[in-house]
Amino acid sequence: MDKSSWTVPVVAGMSIALASCTQTVQAPSAGLERLQAGTTRAGAGSPEPGGSSGLAQLPGTACDLKSEMAVSEGCLKAWRTALAGDTAGAMRQLAALEKEYPKQSTAHFMMGQVMEHAGNKEAAVKYYSEAQADNRFSALYLFKLAEALRRSGKNTDAVARYRRLLQQAPQFAPGRLGLASALYALDKSSSEARREVEAVLSAEPGNKEALALKARMAGSR
Repeated sequence: MDKSSWTVPVVAGMSIALASCTQTVQAPSAGLERLQAGTTRAGAGSPEPGGSSGLAQLPGTACDLKSEMAVSEGCLKAWRTALAGDTAGAMRQLAALEKEYPKQSTAHFMMGQVMEHAGNKEAAVKYYSEAQADNRFSALYLFKLAEALRRSGKNTDAVARYRRLLQQAPQFAPGRLGLASALYALDKSSSEARREVEAVLSAEPGNKEALALKARMAGSR
C-alpha cells in the first residue's frame, strides 16, 4: 500500500500499535491492515476508515484528525490497563474518553476489544454492534462485529454481517473464511462454505487458516 497516497485513520495505526504491545494479541494480517486503512485518498472526497483489501475504497465521511489522535492515545492507554489485568479500569478510562469525545466511535469500539480480551463475548458483541451502528461504513468495525458474533455462537447473525462486509471488500480473505466458518457451523454439508475456502486457497495457496478449515471440513464428510 502506498501510504503517501492515504490519510491513514487513527484506528488503523492504533490497532497495529495494540498488536505490538503484547504477544497475546495477534498482529493483523496484511489484508486486515488494508481493510483498516481504507480512508481518504488525496482528492477523492471524504470516505471514512474501512476499505477493501487493497482493491476497493469504501465511502463514508472524513474524521476530525485532532480528535481521533487524542482518542487513539487514550485508547492505547486503556488497552495497556486492560493488558495489566485491570479490565474495569480500562473500561472506566474508555467511558471517560467517550464522554469527552462523544462524536468519535473509536472508544466504544475499543470497549469491545477490551471485553473480547477479557473473554466476555456477549459484551464484546454489544460494544462492537453499537460502534458499528455509529460508523456503518467502516469495514473494520463490521468485520470485528461479525467475528465476535461467530465466536459467541451467533452464526446466523454473523453470516449476515460477513455478507455485508464482502459486498464492500469481496476479496478480503479473513472475511471469506469467517463466512465459511459460520456457514459450516450452521450446516456441516454447506457447499458455499467449501467454495469460500477454495476461493481463498486459489488466491492464497499457503493460507494456513484456509488449509486448516479445509481439513476440518474434509474430516466431517
